Amino acid sequence: MKAPTKEITTPKTKTKVTIKEWITGGDSEDLQNTILEGMDIGADGKPTGISGTMVVKQNHKAIELAVVGIEGSTGDVLKALLDLPRDDYEFILNAVNEVTSPKATAQSGTDIEAS
Repeated sequence: MKAPTKEITTPKTKTKVTIKEWITGGDSEDLQNTILEGMDIGADGKPTGISGTMVVKQNHKAIELAVVGIEGSTGDVLKALLDLPRDDYEFILNAVNEVTSPKATAQSGTDIEAS
């Protein structure tokens, strides 16, 4: 299933960036694998250490999964984003994080109404 997209504009350079409105379950697992690859897991299944570059790798994977294009180009979007001023990069990264790590809502489909 193809996710719908939305266009957002960066605050500093007014760059138009197209991002997905949601990612698939497979995309989510791909992102989780990136995180897990940066962790050392003990025999008890608990993390024993974290790679110093894990957060950067996680951010890059999230961008690759959520950003469709920049200024109409679908080429190397990660490189294009890294070339933007920091304020614009962080603006896009925040938008990407909203897509790849949505917050739980108070209302869920499993709520049962009292009768």
